[in-house]
Amino acid sequence: MIQERRRMPRYRLDATIAVADGTGRTIDLSSNSVYFESLQSFKPGDEVPLVFPLATGGNGAQVQCTARVVRVDPRGDVFGVAATYEPVVFTMSGAL
Repeated sequence: MIQERRRMPRYRLDATIAVADGTGRTIDLSSNSVYFESLQSFKPGDEVPLVFPLATGGNGAQVQCTARVVRVDPRGDVFGVAATYEPVVFTMSGAL
């Protein structure tokens, strides 16, 4: 039996995110980590800026953070990237 090492529950999320100078596609995430696919190759230890758009926050709402790459998995034409992050920044385009 495989022991679960994650401290926080993960949730499936299929969304396009901004990753460094390109884009990525999320597979799942938790409150402090994300697993995404990218055409860009990263290596463990890299710090990568991420931007998650928030569909329910109105036009321009997003979460920004810098993630540290933990693992990279070749997945055919793309790379699967596991990364951790903290803290996050919430931004909105308009006033409340």
